[in-house]
Amino acid sequence: MFPIANATVNRSVAPVFNPPSQLQTRAVVPPNPPALPQLSWKDVLVGKGEPFNGVRFTNAQAPSPLKTKITQNESMDLCKRIRRTDMTFAAAMQSIKTVELNSDLVYAIVQKKIHANESNLWLAKKNLFAQLPDELRIGRNLRCFLSQAVNHGDWPTAQKTYEEACRRNLTDEKTHVIFIQFAKEKGKFGAASAAYNEACGRGQETFITHMVYIDFLVKEGRWQQAESIFNKCRPARTIDDTSGIPMIDLHGYSHGAGLLESLDFLSSTPSTECGLIPGKGRRKEDNYMKFRNYLERHIPLHLPEWSMSRNKYNPGVLLLKK
Repeated sequence: MFPIANATVNRSVAPVFNPPSQLQTRAVVPPNPPALPQLSWKDVLVGKGEPFNGVRFTNAQAPSPLKTKITQNESMDLCKRIRRTDMTFAAAMQSIKTVELNSDLVYAIVQKKIHANESNLWLAKKNLFAQLPDELRIGRNLRCFLSQAVNHGDWPTAQKTYEEACRRNLTDEKTHVIFIQFAKEKGKFGAASAAYNEACGRGQETFITHMVYIDFLVKEGRWQQAESIFNKCRPARTIDDTSGIPMIDLHGYSHGAGLLESLDFLSSTPSTECGLIPGKGRRKEDNYMKFRNYLERHIPLHLPEWSMSRNKYNPGVLLLKK
């Protein structure tokens, strides 16, 4: 003990002991918390403020550190409300602000379409997803977030998400196809090749995987490699001769694979008249007549001896003569 300078102790007076029941308790009043800054969506996008489930909102009160845990039925109901087309993405983010997230809610939020008038909220969605723990970044949610990155043309985010799915062994057949298709659109041949090899190495390649990659190989002028893969996965050729001339059905083929099949058929058929059925496609999927137009442009470059015309009764059919 250190001595107390200039202090005297009166030992004749016994110390007074107050039992706990007689002690006067004093309420501890915490200091007033600092005022929260009012954050706009622009602040959210650049990551300002203290995140809560990845988002902060203008005029929002300080959130409770304990989020409400909801039942499975409540979670399902909330997911249904989030998926409603009349609910904006901002409103959907507000709806999860005070609840404990689960994988279903994450999937609903990630899948939620950002309305046209909600400019730049893709960054808010990225901010939310970046803060999720691994148990919520399951394969389905990673694949959905990858699709969202593709829809927004965000190559760095798509590549990072695909690499995470591979690293954590959370890929499936669709994951590879989505990424290879996007790499093709961005002209990233090295990334597409690596993803195709990754799919094959994991045994997760499908007919669609081959078709998408063959299309990229043809686009890049890598004919020998494209033909090698095509010969391994080529389906049985479907020929329709009900119209009096042989016509091959190209439904299900990618553009590049359909071109390889058409060139092989036209080079080997003894007929001087034949037809190709690429189909029409769908306007809502932005592929209406694109396959037909693709064949019209490329077949004459390789087989100029064949003349080509469109079937006047079915615009999804090409008629050829030589």
